[in-house]
Amino acid sequence: MKSYFSPFVVALVWIFVSFGSMLSAQQAMSLEDAVAEALQNNFQNRIAKVNQAIAENSNHLSFAGGLPIVNFGLNATTTFNRNQNPASFLTEINTYSGGINPTLEVLYTLYNGKKVKYTMDQLSLQQNQTTLEVQNSMQQTVYDVTLAYYGAVIQSRQLAITKEVIGLSKDRIKREEARQEYGQGSSFDILQTTDAFLIDSSTFLSQKLAFENAKRNLLLTIGANDYAREITLTDDLNLESGNFELNNLVETMLSQNPTYQQLILARELAAVNTNIRRADRLPTISLRGSGGYNYNNTFAGNGTLVDGSERDFGGLESTTLNGAIALNFSFPIYDGGLRKKQVQNAAMSEMVSQLSLDQTRQQLTNRIQIAYNNFETQKQLAALTTERINNAKSSLDIATERFNAGQINSFDYRAVQISYLSANQVYLNALFNLKNAYLDILLLTGELINQ
Repeated sequence: MKSYFSPFVVALVWIFVSFGSMLSAQQAMSLEDAVAEALQNNFQNRIAKVNQAIAENSNHLSFAGGLPIVNFGLNATTTFNRNQNPASFLTEINTYSGGINPTLEVLYTLYNGKKVKYTMDQLSLQQNQTTLEVQNSMQQTVYDVTLAYYGAVIQSRQLAITKEVIGLSKDRIKREEARQEYGQGSSFDILQTTDAFLIDSSTFLSQKLAFENAKRNLLLTIGANDYAREITLTDDLNLESGNFELNNLVETMLSQNPTYQQLILARELAAVNTNIRRADRLPTISLRGSGGYNYNNTFAGNGTLVDGSERDFGGLESTTLNGAIALNFSFPIYDGGLRKKQVQNAAMSEMVSQLSLDQTRQQLTNRIQIAYNNFETQKQLAALTTERINNAKSSLDIATERFNAGQINSFDYRAVQISYLSANQVYLNALFNLKNAYLDILLLTGELINQ
């Protein structure tokens, strides 16, 4: 009996050590916690928010050229001259002069073919686009984190099932050993039950590794800095029971899907760009006003006359005030057809934007129909696997009673165990596939961040 008990003890020790390492210093993490951390860490979300702030800051009348431009200038000069001319009646004199000249200039566009209005429309649409980019990035982050979280939950539940099967295998070994002591069992039966226990133990260790990898993948998706930290998943994966109506899904998708809404804005931006190109062919009227003030002071001091005497020539001050207003009119007459071709290209780009929008509408409508059909099918499969797992559990309970009563042998009991393990795996996969189908619908309809 000792020769059979030794591998059993070794495997059991490994299992307890594995569970002990999993339960030490773990951080509780709900799905909401995981999503919140991911939204904070995700680089794409952070980039999208910065771009949104840039677009919001740029959506201003000054960027469209709708405000006057005021320039102030200041010019200060100082000069020194030393004049020596023996042939002149004034043979030598030093002069000092200085001046200051402040100026003010105002430029304002009165008319440029409504280009200011179209540019403001363009800036507003670009700001709306960055808002949709933030929503799209957030939705994709929530989608990825939710799948990673529930993927780890599935691995956790499969780990619990393998642990339950190990417990049953351990009871089988004890049962066979007790039967052998009373002369009712054989060494072959103990070898078979011990072999089954070792197989279950190997399955447990493999499943434990899969669970650890799933948690690491979740932390990677979250963008955590510490991928090695231990976490405990507090949310479970339950049977999804949502009900949808296909026509409502299509309407919601076309009104809320961020990708589709971005293409609508792209079409509107193309139309605005066409208007801007047309405005380039219209006249421009601008107003320019300027004013200045000039102060100059010249000091000559003493000078030497031709007879050798000196005379004080004093100084001279002068001021000048000036101002001007100019109305400028500019009209493009000929540029080799450049502006005309720019308008034509902009109009064709507008057509491309509309075609891209129509194509995306067709593709998204097809995708939401596929997602809807997939969700309905997965609901039916989940319901069937729920019945299967209930039957498998009942069969296992009955088989356990009969095995303990000696009414079935260990081979039949093992077959029921394997069937129970298989049914659980199919059931968990069905739950995950149903959740995945549900998330696909929410992602397409733009409802994911509202959940």
